[in-house]
Amino acid sequence: MKKLYFIILGALLLSCEDFFEQEVNVDIPDHDPKLVLYSYAAPGDSLIILLTRSVGVEVPANLWEMWMSSAQVEVEKNGIDIPVELNTSEQFLPFFVAITDLQPNDHLTVRASSEGYQSVSAEVIIPSPPLIADANYAGRRINVEGDEFAAFKFTITDEVDVDNYYEVSVVSEWTNSPDDVQEFLGATNYDSNLPWINPPSDDGFNLRLFFEDGAFENDEVTVEFLADVWELANPEYYNPEYNTGYYLSVKSVTKTYYDFVTAFGAHEDNQFPDLFSGEPVPLPTNITNGLGVFGAYSESRIKIDLGELEN
Repeated sequence: MKKLYFIILGALLLSCEDFFEQEVNVDIPDHDPKLVLYSYAAPGDSLIILLTRSVGVEVPANLWEMWMSSAQVEVEKNGIDIPVELNTSEQFLPFFVAITDLQPNDHLTVRASSEGYQSVSAEVIIPSPPLIADANYAGRRINVEGDEFAAFKFTITDEVDVDNYYEVSVVSEWTNSPDDVQEFLGATNYDSNLPWINPPSDDGFNLRLFFEDGAFENDEVTVEFLADVWELANPEYYNPEYNTGYYLSVKSVTKTYYDFVTAFGAHEDNQFPDLFSGEPVPLPTNITNGLGVFGAYSESRIKIDLGELEN
């Protein structure tokens, strides 16, 4: 009986061969180019705005040719116009900057226009920073796949009657002198054994973790997450001359920021197709008449003593 089962299964698979090898002609619709705007507002920073244009799938994308440096960009903060400048430094691709001192709860509006394109606009309110306490290194852990990680714990108090979205990571600060301080993500691989904390991607690097307040709304909770041990324990791999300090970084992010990054992670996963994947994931946008994302965040950062992590 078992032999008959495998014969039937083999016959079915062979009969499907022609199906899997069929060529399907897909009609690609004409592309209507749109302005694409990316910007993330944060307290203490000026507002940086990247403006490009979209291209169709059949058009080779030249990044330099896509930048809309001749566009007109306007910014309002709490209803007041903010001057906008174009930065054309040779070290960077062109970008627009509104020089202002951003603060939590600032209401920002961006408008951009360029000849031949629909004008675009977007607005955002910078969220309040998350309420974080008792952050510490909590020893080593094994994740659900059996890999060894460094564990970090902190307590977060949810903002009452607000739908909150959070991003978490470890930031390493390299100090060579008072005038030479650099910041980097402390690890490129994060995880958590808590089911409501989500890496944005199942493949590739997870530079941070995301979660929302559905599991502890209007309350407080202790959060534990995991970071790659090797990367944290070997800062000298990058530059042994620097003194390295580590900080827990927790950000309150806007829903658009949260939705965009997590959707982009799903899109990246689908670039490694198996039989049931490979489809593109539509990316959300809050840009009226255009594409991209105008998001915002506020950060709480606490210094962490890693103790004997290297052991």
